[in-house]
Amino acid sequence: MVRNLIEGRRVAAEWGTEPLPVGWLYGSRSQIGQMPQILREFGFSWAVISDGLNALDPELPPKTPDPIRGYPPVLRWESRGGLSIYALFVPRRPQTVLYEWGGEEGLVLLRELMERLAKRSPLRRLLLLCGEFYRLPDGELLRLAELARRTVLPDGIRTADLKGALWSLEEEVAAQPEGDSRLPSAAGELRNRYTPGWGTGDGRLSARVGLKRVNWRCQRDLEHWAEPFSALAWFYGASDPRGMLRYLWRRLLENHTPPAIGGYAADPVHRQMRTRLAQVEHGVEELIQEALSHLAAQVQTRFGDAPEAPADDPSTVRLVVFNPLSVRRREAIEVEAIFDPSVQVNDVSVTDSYGNNVPAVCLEVERVTLSPELGRPRPRRAQRVRFLMMADVPAVGYAAYRVQALPEERQRGYPGGPFQNDSLIVKIGTDGRLTITNRQSGASFGGLHWIEDASEAGDAQEYRPAESDEIVHLGEAVEPPYPALEIRNVERNPLRMRYRITGRLPTSKGNVIVSSELTLVQGLPALQIGTSIDNARWNHRIRALFPTRIEAKRVTVGGQFEAVKRPIQPWSGWENPSYLQPCYGYVDVSDFRRGLTVAAAGLTEYEVLRDGQNTVALTLLRAVGQTDERWGIPTPDAQSPGRHHAEYAIIPHGKRLEESGAVAVAQRVLVPLRAVQTDAHAGRLPPRGSFLDLSPRRLVLSAFKLAEDRDSWIVRFYNPFRDEQTAELSFGLPVREVYRARMDETRLEPLSLTEEGKLILSVAGFQIVTLELVPGET
Repeated sequence: MVRNLIEGRRVAAEWGTEPLPVGWLYGSRSQIGQMPQILREFGFSWAVISDGLNALDPELPPKTPDPIRGYPPVLRWESRGGLSIYALFVPRRPQTVLYEWGGEEGLVLLRELMERLAKRSPLRRLLLLCGEFYRLPDGELLRLAELARRTVLPDGIRTADLKGALWSLEEEVAAQPEGDSRLPSAAGELRNRYTPGWGTGDGRLSARVGLKRVNWRCQRDLEHWAEPFSALAWFYGASDPRGMLRYLWRRLLENHTPPAIGGYAADPVHRQMRTRLAQVEHGVEELIQEALSHLAAQVQTRFGDAPEAPADDPSTVRLVVFNPLSVRRREAIEVEAIFDPSVQVNDVSVTDSYGNNVPAVCLEVERVTLSPELGRPRPRRAQRVRFLMMADVPAVGYAAYRVQALPEERQRGYPGGPFQNDSLIVKIGTDGRLTITNRQSGASFGGLHWIEDASEAGDAQEYRPAESDEIVHLGEAVEPPYPALEIRNVERNPLRMRYRITGRLPTSKGNVIVSSELTLVQGLPALQIGTSIDNARWNHRIRALFPTRIEAKRVTVGGQFEAVKRPIQPWSGWENPSYLQPCYGYVDVSDFRRGLTVAAAGLTEYEVLRDGQNTVALTLLRAVGQTDERWGIPTPDAQSPGRHHAEYAIIPHGKRLEESGAVAVAQRVLVPLRAVQTDAHAGRLPPRGSFLDLSPRRLVLSAFKLAEDRDSWIVRFYNPFRDEQTAELSFGLPVREVYRARMDETRLEPLSLTEEGKLILSVAGFQIVTLELVPGET
């Protein structure tokens, strides 16, 4: 949303006009809770919404709670961070129908409509939109209003554009002695919670989930890798990346119209999305590699060599490992190194810049032919060595390592033992379900990761169970000659253990092959899972089930700039048998003693089942055959035939979520470390360093980028929880001045640093903080 608003202002400037200062959210079936804070920080005071709330029903008793009785056309909408805006609520119902009558009949209908609106509105002025989502202003309605003005309401009807109409409403509110206190207020996210549950459009969360996963990866790599590290590389002499970044963001945002990203457009639209996403993926990866290679060239990597060793010793290479997150990370990662073919390589030895031996395990050595590179017009022979190493990298920083080729092969076979790392113990049952125990807190959960397949009769906009709802689970009996499950240990070494579970979902319409790889690495308290699905069925949904057995009334999920708490049990008027909800990054069910977090890489639909166990159900794949009930356009591509891959992780923890650090662990799972190979050289950066350190770890860094129109850095972070925090920022960069800024990058007041060069700020619950850092000399 932030990049969308910035891009919108840029497009308006290109056309030589000012953007309409109104958050046009009409057509979105629900609204995120921090939207008022975002719009306020772009200078907006109004939003136009059409869904998420009930329209006011004047027939209900006045003491009925507002969410159930409904809201009038004008209300105050408050964010979780405290900022609020005015909202024009225009439900897509008969209030905004297009009229085709004239004369006396039309005047009667117009008068009846105005009387209905007057019952709902606390204001004297009534606003009637003459156009709708995807519709131009209706000429008949305009002529009807003109007829009413000439005959029965000479001073009562005026025509105006949207900006003028909203400003007139704001003037009326300001003119009242009590200000906007007469207006009812809604707070946080608006998700149609107090409705029967039909027509909410929640089926969009999992329609064409494969495209959503690719979109998520593009956005992750832009935010966490391309923007911050190209901004740092620019400071150290690389070319300005802003032109390329703007192009990539614009191409990505072209996929974010509601039908496209929602998955409910016709198939040709989504085929175009695949092409654009592939372009963005390629461009982002090129930008990241250029930035990281440029930074690696600035790092002092000549260390650990004997004095007589040649500078171009082919038996050693250097790696620089980068970390984009605002938490220090010590975890095993898989990397590759390229050696000259003349070097005998059967194993590797890794040391850090302090001369310490780093645990490493060689996985594979192969001879390859590398493609031509810039300055190397011909292909060249080389040896590619793939290995695991234990990396220790500071927050938003890097660490250099020396990799020495060893001619002799060290032990690669390791004795059997339990499936565990330094944090978790995992047991795999004969039915494929898992029991996971956190070794530090003792929190244990059983029956996890049960794969379920269920038939459905819905479409891309709404999930509906089939009349004969066939539900099967992985591990149930299948007809011979197929075994129910095959469980294999595919990797075992001191840094990583991996099991593969393969089976079939035995449905009456054919078997669906599912294979899950379970991975534990040292230093990461999470069980990482990659599930591949060979889909040959239509009209069904596959989910992974995680029973928590925790008595909790609320679930906490990752949201935009906040950790969102939602009730597990819907209100009494909810009729839909499903209670599907969106998540961004993770889902957690906790009490004050323990909790279970499921981190999801681009999987946006979950449900907490009302089964007495508070089971988290994460949607892995959904296959449907049409856009919606109204249009009914066939969408065979949305049946998702072929092979699909989903990635997620299980994170058991002690204490409640806010105190457990599970959110930071989920970030580490979703944003892996990256390594770049370089040579041995001197550099102006030390072998190990942090560009920016943010504490405490509850705070989440969401942006580190170059400002749009000046040579300074924009840093944005937020407090996802209710408790106030004291933020402490340390800079490993020469920072000359620090300013508070708005999200639209408007500079506000200057901020003072401590004698140690740190910035200390008080951050309220759910507050979003944007800073501008003016760099000093390199």
